[in-house]
Amino acid sequence: MRNAESRESAIVSGKFRIALLMVLTIAFQTGCCSTTPEQVDSREIRAKKLILEDENLTPRLVFEVDGKTARAGILDPTGACRIRLEVDPAGQPSISLLHPDGTVQFAVFGGGGSAHLVINNRAGKTQFSIDASDTDGVALGLNAKDGQPRVKLDVTPEGEGHIRIRDAEGKTVFVAPQ
Repeated sequence: MRNAESRESAIVSGKFRIALLMVLTIAFQTGCCSTTPEQVDSREIRAKKLILEDENLTPRLVFEVDGKTARAGILDPTGACRIRLEVDPAGQPSISLLHPDGTVQFAVFGGGGSAHLVINNRAGKTQFSIDASDTDGVALGLNAKDGQPRVKLDVTPEGEGHIRIRDAEGKTVFVAPQ
């Protein structure tokens, strides 16, 4: 015999399956799915956008293709996108964590022989960054609250290390090696 928690989980799981089935049925009936009889495969669904909702009908997960950009968004209970996964038209992937207002808090992106990580403040200004490239080496940047660079540590592709420090006006005050 199942306990109350298991029954509740089964009910929620059942509601989710019914909601997903309804979404897919509507998608097929309204023609938003692009399959021809030759393309039909019982294991696939073709659509430009798919939205999954919670039991309160609040969108919580969105999959979409906009032009040549593929995107997935995980939304919080208010409907604000908080995590975005994306592949742009050039094939470059990115993962972003977002503040409720949509500004990027943390992002990792790359492609074409390079990778980047940025951490932004609430105003969307970059505070910390790491860049790695096949041609430019590796760099770590620390920025002021306004996003202006203050400290940069880098290693060239040849293995040479450098440090650069700037004052509040952006003037270089220290470089090593000289």
